[in-house]
Amino acid sequence: MSGDRQAKDAPAWRGAASELVTPFAEDGRIVLDLVADEVTFMASRGVTGVMLNGFASEALMIDDDERYAVAKTARQAAPDFPLMGTVIAGSTLQGRRWVERYEELGLDAIAIATPPLYPYGVDALVDYYIDIARASSLPAYVYNSPEWGNKLPPEAVARIVDASPNVVGYKDATHSLIELQTLFGLIGVDRLSVLAGSDALTIPMMLVGGKGVISLVTTVFPDLIVRLTAAGAAGDWEAAMALQAKTLRVRSALKIGPFMAAYKHVARLIGHPLGTPRPPLTGLTEQQAAKVESLLRQEDMLP
Repeated sequence: MSGDRQAKDAPAWRGAASELVTPFAEDGRIVLDLVADEVTFMASRGVTGVMLNGFASEALMIDDDERYAVAKTARQAAPDFPLMGTVIAGSTLQGRRWVERYEELGLDAIAIATPPLYPYGVDALVDYYIDIARASSLPAYVYNSPEWGNKLPPEAVARIVDASPNVVGYKDATHSLIELQTLFGLIGVDRLSVLAGSDALTIPMMLVGGKGVISLVTTVFPDLIVRLTAAGAAGDWEAAMALQAKTLRVRSALKIGPFMAAYKHVARLIGHPLGTPRPPLTGLTEQQAAKVESLLRQEDMLP
């Protein structure tokens, strides 16, 4: 494949996009029926697209066959809904193989994530992104997530964009508005569709040129994030900042306990179950569950 698709020709994601939460049964297997339900639920509630097999999807805990099955199930459940496959790999060769799989499944875009664990130099990271982007005919997003061990500085992102015509977007999980504004200074505000990588920074990033968010809160409370991004897109900053403050409080409640445990607990409460954590991750304790529920009731998010 040749990555020759120009940014202006590719659909850019914006607004309230989401990342899939992978649902597991008590015995640890993935519940594919719940994958399908999750995608169709968000598609019906105004979410603009879903990123599959990302870090928050617990992708580091599922094998290649399972990642493929998740992507295939999502595509079959929502044939016309925008789906982005995340490339999480330790090598360029592995990354290029994931590009092939996602193209085979008919996904709409790829997100090339920062390779986890091993430390790489900046030049090696730039080559990694460029090589994988060029292997694809799909629109590509650079996913900069330094919490997993490597970070792309703004100058490196600009080099990747300059060398990769099919790179149309950027998921920024650096939590640094300074670095984002530096990137915009290097490439311009309109070259990429920039999406916040955290619900906490949706409106601050939209204020400086971002287009929306790839959200986790959307998996349980999509209406809140749809309203948040709509207010930002309309320039209604008073409403946007009030909704951002509410989102921060909701997000804080959903981060209580082990990784993704509160999301899965709340999903069950609202009637859209997302399974249980896969061991060694665990669910909430009774005390943690009570705290999550109390905080969300204070925000009128639960009955």
